[in-house]
Amino acid sequence: MDELLLYVAFDIIKTKIYIAFIMSIKTKTDKTTNMSSDKCAACTGKCCCYALVDLPAPRSRLDFNNYAWYLAHEDIEIYYDDKKWYLAVNNRCRYLDENNRCMIYEKRFEACRDHTDENCEFDSDYVADLIFDDPFQLLEFAEKRFKKKGNKKTKRKITLKK
Repeated sequence: MDELLLYVAFDIIKTKIYIAFIMSIKTKTDKTTNMSSDKCAACTGKCCCYALVDLPAPRSRLDFNNYAWYLAHEDIEIYYDDKKWYLAVNNRCRYLDENNRCMIYEKRFEACRDHTDENCEFDSDYVADLIFDDPFQLLEFAEKRFKKKGNKKTKRKITLKK
């Protein structure tokens, strides 16, 4: 009887090891083919077509003027969302192939590794609270903000000549 129990226990352990092995092969296959979910299979590379950089909150007219200078460049936007400021560089990753697959997937960057299908933008309609794509638009926003707050630190008005 003890031999039978030992045999059954060994068989269960062997089966669990086999299942774990098969699952690890499946996970490795998914990672190497970049198909961890249905979203990945239909991916258009949306998250690989821009880079976001955290910006310190602008506190002065000079800060806004400097941010306006960023917006004077092509394919740049500034987002304000959830009380945070971001610089968006709207350029496609150089490592995407014509099918929107990563050509360096095994050696991809940490930011790419951290991006999971849970925070995937493939089926998202997300829009930031404020989006600035024109320097004059940002400067106008800043002027209204400073007038509203009655900021007397910097009396000089923000201007750029058109």
